[in-house]
Amino acid sequence: MSKKSFDTKKMVSVALLSATAFVFMTYVKFPVKYLGFLEFEVSDVPAVIGGLAYGPLVGVAIVLLKNLLHLFITSTAGVGELANFLVMAAYVVPIAALRKRNNKVIGFVAGTVGLIVVGVLVNTFITVPFYLKVFGGEMVYNMVGATIPSIDSVWELVLIGITPFNLVKGIVVSLVGYYAWKAFRKVLK
Repeated sequence: MSKKSFDTKKMVSVALLSATAFVFMTYVKFPVKYLGFLEFEVSDVPAVIGGLAYGPLVGVAIVLLKNLLHLFITSTAGVGELANFLVMAAYVVPIAALRKRNNKVIGFVAGTVGLIVVGVLVNTFITVPFYLKVFGGEMVYNMVGATIPSIDSVWELVLIGITPFNLVKGIVVSLVGYYAWKAFRKVLK
C-alpha cells in the first residue's frame, strides 16, 4: 500500500470515527442522569479504536474533533467540552501509547487511572467551580443531594460523587472499546 493511500485511509478513518463519537456524545446516552447532571455515554469508544489503530495523537484528535463539533450545540458554555477533552485525552493517550504491548489490559488500566486523576483535577479546579458560580451553590448541591444527600463541598462532590462515576465509565468504555477494536481492527489496518 502506498504512503498516500494509507494517509487518505487514515484521514477518512479519523473523520468517520470523530463523526461517530460526536453522534454518540449527542444522541446515544443512558436515560438517567447521575447526580442530576452526569450522563453516561460511550462517545470515547471511537477514540479508543482510532488510538489503538493509529496511535495516541489520532486518539486525542478524535476526542478533540468530537468536542469541537459539540460546541455548536453545547449547553455548558464550552466548559463541559473542555472538561471532556482533558479527561478523555488522559484516558486515550495511555491506551494508545501502550498499544504495541501484548497485554492491552495495562493500557486500559493506565487509561482509567489517567481518567480518574485528571478528572479529579479538572472537576476540582475548573468544572465544579464554574457550575457553582453560574448556577449557584444551593441549586447544584440540591441537585446532587437528591442522589447523595451528604455532599456539601467541592471535594466531597468530586471524590464521593464524580470519581466513582468516572471509574465506572473508564471500566465500561474500556470493555466496549476493547471488543469494538477487535471487531474493527482489520478494517482500519
